[in-house]
Amino acid sequence: MGGAATSVATPAAEARSGLSLLTTMQWFYGPTWGNTLQICPERAALSRRKPCVKWVNVHARQLELLEVLRRNVLHAAVSDLHLLVAEAPPVEALLSRLRWYEKRKHMLHVVGIAERPSFRTYLAYASRHLVGRTVVFLNQDVYLMPEGRWAELATSGLPARHTYFLSRYHRRTDYDVRRSAEAASSLGLLNLTDAGAPADGGQLQGRRLQGKSRLLQGKGKLFAKPAAWGQRTCDMSGPSYGVWRRTLCSKINFGSYDAYVFSLASPLSEAHLSLFDFPQNAWGGGMSSS
Repeated sequence: MGGAATSVATPAAEARSGLSLLTTMQWFYGPTWGNTLQICPERAALSRRKPCVKWVNVHARQLELLEVLRRNVLHAAVSDLHLLVAEAPPVEALLSRLRWYEKRKHMLHVVGIAERPSFRTYLAYASRHLVGRTVVFLNQDVYLMPEGRWAELATSGLPARHTYFLSRYHRRTDYDVRRSAEAASSLGLLNLTDAGAPADGGQLQGRRLQGKSRLLQGKGKLFAKPAAWGQRTCDMSGPSYGVWRRTLCSKINFGSYDAYVFSLASPLSEAHLSLFDFPQNAWGGGMSSS
């Protein structure tokens, strides 16, 4: 696994019930993923060839990923969640401002890997820290539903020599990003009244990024009532999300295998790990995410 952990050391696996979730979260305000963004100018030409994204949609995507993380951490069948991120300190700084994290931080392990993860990264981590556990390896924008067999798996584990490959399906979901947005605003990542470039004057990684818009957008319209501004709907198949349309909760992703349930009886060898040495987050790379 490339890169040294910048967070606290993760505990060794121990015999206990509950699921161990293994996932990642792109952090768009840091160099690893921030430098991959093509931000739209304020008045982008309609004939622009390269796909671009507005700052309002970058912020919306980050808040969506935080909501997915929250739901997974609070799931009754989950005992621990291991979050592999490129830059751990800023992620932990934002999480520390969220109430749900303060209550569950003992079970959420934020691990800095200083790079974009590959499938080998995840398997190497599981091989070192999660042997003997029932592991659910998830795409960053997939969360476990409350119903289903998760409680049974958490208690009984997988049948011998079994692995589950789970495909995503779309369920229109309303959620509230109020507290996450306020926490991000307190760190200067966004401005709640004008969610354009980050509040540091538009500088990110030393380059000027433009594209002012509104964060308080949902279902295609601005909410008129201040009390409802945090409500959003997970249905990002519209043209404003075109740059990410293939990777979000839209019909084109139905049947995509974005979750895997497995258990390692012993650590994997280097020969085994080399079989998974290909990138995530790349088309043709399997579990693609943004």
